[in-house]
Amino acid sequence: MQAAVFSSLATGAGDLFVWLARDARVRRDPMGQEWLRRLAVMIGVRGLDAEVAQVLGFVTQFRAELLLAFPWLEALGDGLHRANGSLALADPRGRLQPFYDDAVNAVLNYSAATPLRISAMRLLGVGPSSFTNTSDVLLLQVGSGQPEAIQSAALSTLGRFDGPRLVGALSQRWHLLSPRLRSEAYSAMLARTNCVATVLDALESGRLDGTDLTSAQRNFLRTYRDPDLSQRALRLFGPVPGRRPDAVQRFWPALNLKGAPARGRDVFYARCAACHQRGPGALPLGPDLADAKLYGREKILTAVLEPYADVRDDDLAYAVETVEGEWLVGLLRDENPAAITLLPLTGDPLVLPRANIHDLQAQPWSLMPEGLENNLTPQNLADLLAYLIAAGP
Repeated sequence: MQAAVFSSLATGAGDLFVWLARDARVRRDPMGQEWLRRLAVMIGVRGLDAEVAQVLGFVTQFRAELLLAFPWLEALGDGLHRANGSLALADPRGRLQPFYDDAVNAVLNYSAATPLRISAMRLLGVGPSSFTNTSDVLLLQVGSGQPEAIQSAALSTLGRFDGPRLVGALSQRWHLLSPRLRSEAYSAMLARTNCVATVLDALESGRLDGTDLTSAQRNFLRTYRDPDLSQRALRLFGPVPGRRPDAVQRFWPALNLKGAPARGRDVFYARCAACHQRGPGALPLGPDLADAKLYGREKILTAVLEPYADVRDDDLAYAVETVEGEWLVGLLRDENPAAITLLPLTGDPLVLPRANIHDLQAQPWSLMPEGLENNLTPQNLADLLAYLIAAGP
């Protein structure tokens, strides 16, 4: 319903935002907040001055309610950024500066509520400050013992800035980061064109550990559009895995074992559910597995063990470089002469106007990670196959 409403808003998106946001019931309801956030992003992407001004004029009345104002401004700024605009350009008189000051204070206030601090960091990522002006505030949160959600938000925000010095700053804190945060730190560093070579320098020198890279991150570097850099990555990691006969041979006995769907369910939710679901409401990154039994056990097994051997066109990863030198990786789910829609590994679908796209390339690999069978036995795979083949969601 949201998509239908948004697609019908040829005009009046600013009016709708103000009308909804004035209603306290909408503002306090999680679904209402999500409507307003998505609407603000859409208004930013469209970039119509009158609509943007309507949102800004309304939000500036909510400085006393920063937990509402910060997400609204961040969503608008994110939309503007996708269309190669900015909050700074939309606010030439600097009416939002008090909100940026409040955001810095909220980030540094360790007794403030976590949601407020996270929304404050996200706002700083779309504000007018540079890496030099903001990095110290954000880097204080990284490897600091703060909740992981706080550190994750700081890393995500750092990735929005055009700052090659980020690689050195994060490598110094590497030993303080959890495995999940290391992966997110790589995402932040690889989000910018001018950081890729510096990341490879750090990997080659041992200052960064390549085992912390996700499959998608390794493949991004292996197939990077600069041949000199991609060759360096290939020397570090080898080629993109295709056929894996040794892995297939090792786990082929699973086809002759009796599996237990109940145990397979545990394997599925531990290894697969992040991208796949069965039945209605399936997540978009992977195909709906409700009809997995139609594929057959052998095909499912080889798809798990050799995720890059036979990638369907719909499942190819795409790498998008914006005109500002920002990299985004995901699945291409819609494209037209004006814009594309990209599904990233995490977060909501991104609508990117073609005017802000410098390069768009299909990759010879999918977002499905390699090595899903690590630490599993043939019996575990037999259990997983039994669960996927079992009737019902």
